[in-house]
Amino acid sequence: MRKKRILYAEDDFASRKLLQVKLERAGFECDAVENGLSALQMYNDNIYDVIIRTNL
Repeated sequence: MRKKRILYAEDDFASRKLLQVKLERAGFECDAVENGLSALQMYNDNIYDVIIRTNL
């Protein structure tokens, strides 16, 4: 079974890194980006099971 893939957009580096590490330790594949433009680019190039964003 493949890992669920998550796209996570968060502008705060520490928060972004913390959740990325926690998600990866929980068995997810996580792409973490710092802004909406980067998230949109990643979304257009990949398939995600879940997208998490903050109010950027």
